[in-house]
This record gives sequence, structure tokens and C-alpha cells, in this order.
Amino acid sequence: MTEKKKTRGQQFVAALDICRDKEDLLFLAGAAIRQSNLQSGLAERKLWDSLSAVKMIAKYARINAENGGSHMSYKGTDGMLYMVMAKYHELGFGEPAKFKKDFAKAYPKEFAQKSQDFTEVRRVATKEISAPQMLADSVLRARAEYRA
Repeated sequence: MTEKKKTRGQQFVAALDICRDKEDLLFLAGAAIRQSNLQSGLAERKLWDSLSAVKMIAKYARINAENGGSHMSYKGTDGMLYMVMAKYHELGFGEPAKFKKDFAKAYPKEFAQKSQDFTEVRRVATKEISAPQMLADSVLRARAEYRA
């Protein structure tokens, strides 16, 4: 029997589920921004800081992503970032505003980049790597597979 290929959203949710520490979550958020179509940084996206709004949008995005909806059904990269912020709070690392500060320290380039800054680079790129693929090559995958 052939196995149905997972959508980008389903792959992201699977990657998010294995994140257990702050660095993993920040890495996944950075990877989501790097592989997004617009290439807008976190600062340019103007995401909500209200915890209740973040939780609600993250839940909506997760349900649609798990069900294999299109990227528009779960708000694309913004939805992914809301899912990361919700898990960040769930694991006790802090509120959405703290996530943004920590992300800005860990990934200043992805935080501050403007969408037009990377349009030329994206055209030249020969191979695009998705966030789950980036995650698969990271230390996080080794920890998940070998239970380290």
C-alpha cells in the first residue's frame, strides 16, 4: 500500500511535537522563517503578544495543519510561528513577548530581515530546504531518534 505524503503543515507539527527545549523551538521558528515565501522576519510580521490570542490562533493553525489543509488554512508561516510561541509558553519558557526577545537574541538575522531583502537570493537558490528537512539534519533529530 502506498503511504500518503505528509503536507508541509503536517511535517511542521511532527517536528514541533519533538521539540523539548528553548533552543529547539527557536531553531524551528528560524527555519520556518528561512523557508517561507515572503522571507519576512519576525519583527516585520507583527504577530500578537496576547497569550490568549496566540493560544487560539495556534490551536486553529494546528488543527488545520494536522488535517492536511493548505498553507492558507493554517496561516502559513505565521501560523507556524504562533504554534511555536504557544509551545514555548506551554513548556514554561515564557510569554510571547519573551519568545520574541529570545528569538531576536538567538537569530537576529531572521528576526530583523525584510521581505524584499531576500527576493534575489531566493531566485538564485537551486535547492530549497523546508523547515522539517532542516530540523531533520539538526541535533534535535538525533536526540529524538536515539532518545538521547
